[in-house]
Amino acid sequence: MVVPHKAGSFDHRRAVTTLEHMIADFEQGTTEADMTHVAEILDLHDLSRDPEAGGIDAFRERAADNLRNRGLHHHVFDTALAVALVDYFSLQILAVDVVRPFNIFVVAQKLNSGHSPNNASYLGNQAKYRRTSPFLIDRQPVVRTAQ
Repeated sequence: MVVPHKAGSFDHRRAVTTLEHMIADFEQGTTEADMTHVAEILDLHDLSRDPEAGGIDAFRERAADNLRNRGLHHHVFDTALAVALVDYFSLQILAVDVVRPFNIFVVAQKLNSGHSPNNASYLGNQAKYRRTSPFLIDRQPVVRTAQ
């Protein structure tokens, strides 16, 4: 899985999405046609980090047609969320890496039926990525609140 890290992207002003929110979107079958977050995106998107967006008017127009051009991030990630999401789906995490300018890489595999993953070394405040990530937010203690 490769997802953009909020700290290195134009999403840096937005709050990290909660795992509970992502699970709810999954269970409800939310698609890219969902416009729930557009007001927040328009308000907090850092256009200086997204030169292809043009000015605010061009960005609003692009956002209105997101289903066709897929230019919006419905969810905002830090590394802890990416790891928690993979763990939620009971995949065995094999590696986690965070690379500038804004990439989170999680390599995982599906286990045989009846086997459970052991992702303890990737979860929580002692995970290796928390010491090696180039983004300060990853080095902060994991504290998740419902949104």
